[in-house]
Formats: sequence, C-alpha cells, structure tokens
Amino acid sequence: MENHGDRKEIQDALRSGEGTGHRYSYTLGEKTLYYAERLGDGTVLRMSVSRATVGKLLVGMVQPIFVVLLVAILLSAFLAKKVAGRIIEPVNQLNLEHPLENEAYEELAPLLERINKQHQEISQTVAELKKRKNEFAQIISSMKEGLVLLNDRECVISINPAAEPIFETGPECIGKDFITIERNYDVQNALLEAYKNGHSEVGALYHEVEYQLDFSRIESDGETIGAVVLAFDVTEQANLKRIQKRTEKEEKK
Repeated sequence: MENHGDRKEIQDALRSGEGTGHRYSYTLGEKTLYYAERLGDGTVLRMSVSRATVGKLLVGMVQPIFVVLLVAILLSAFLAKKVAGRIIEPVNQLNLEHPLENEAYEELAPLLERINKQHQEISQTVAELKKRKNEFAQIISSMKEGLVLLNDRECVISINPAAEPIFETGPECIGKDFITIERNYDVQNALLEAYKNGHSEVGALYHEVEYQLDFSRIESDGETIGAVVLAFDVTEQANLKRIQKRTEKEEKK
C-alpha cells in the first residue's frame, strides 16, 4: 500500500496521541471516517469505517421503488378492470323493455323506475298518436272533396281517396314532390303563392270536371311546416254561372 504517513489523522496522532479525519468518494458515493491512535512503541494504529451518503441511499432505493410502483400500477389496472367488469356486467344485461323485471344492484333501482315510467309515457303517447291518426284517416277517407297534405318542401305526406282519381295517382305518390302529380303551371303558381302569402285558389279542369283548388299554408310557432290542398267539384256552379250569363245576354238583346 502507499504510505499514508502524511494523512492528517496520522500526523495528529503522532503529535497528540490520536487524530481523526474523513474523506468523501464521489465515485462510490461513500464517506469514510478515520481514527488514528499512537501506540506505546511509537507506531500508529489507524481504523476506518465507511458509510453510505444520502445520495447513494436514494440512488439505491430508486430501483426497488420503481419495481414496487410498476407492480402497483399493474395490480391497480388488473383490479380496476375486474371491478369495472363486475359493475358494467349487470348494466349490459339489463332488459330495457321490462325495466322492473331486472335483478340488478340496488343503486340501479331509481334509474330502472325512471326508464319504466318513460316507457309508459312513450307507449301512451304512441297509442294516442295512432288513435288520432286513425281518426284523421277515417275523416279524410269519408270526405267528398279531394285533400292532399304537403310538407315544407312541397312533398306529399298524405292524400285521401277522393283526391287520387283527380290527380290520377295513388298512395305511391307519398314522399314525392307535388309537381310530379300536378304539372299545371297555374296550379304550381297558386301553390307557391300559398306558401308565400298563406292562401290562394285556382280553377282547374280534370276529366271534363271543373274543380276549384284551395291552397292554405300550415304554420307552427311562426314557421311554415307545410300546406293543405283542397279540391272542390264546382262543375254545377260553373254551369249555373254560364247559364246566367247567357240569360243576361239574351235579355239585353
């Protein structure tokens, strides 16, 4: 070994009988303490002890901390998946058509009751709408006048039996533009006027029968949602007017 006689602790021991010193190793991250004592024969006994510094302890703890953290994350993910599966499974198996027949945990009871109540309300609404639809269908079916309902895009959404022979069409026209079943220029202008101003009327001849077509705009909350077309057979009235005109001319003569 190299001569350590020049070390501080040994020099102090030679002078006063004992000495201490310390050194720090940046490479090992350790601090070494030295104690030297002069013996009776004039020699010096030196002892040393090394201890790890706070930095080395922290560095040494990084790996086990990382391992523990990794295990904790994996375990948490596994447990979270298991718990989530147990929570979601009863929800995925719910029978929403019959909410109150489900056997789920207690916390879902208020939700199932609300779903059941909404189902009842929807069923009542649908039943009421069907009833009104049937009543409406019966009313328009019994009408002698032709009736056509249009939406806001001038497409047919309903036509009664009396209107079908007038416009030479049938239920297949539902969903189509009104112009596909009636191409008369005057009729089309009257329809546009009704959408714009609220109402219009025009005369038209179908199969040697004179009709008066009344167009009325349908509104809801200030917005146009469609129009209704009524076709009246006015042949008799038109003939009476023509007879009256001829009579008046003959009387003038």
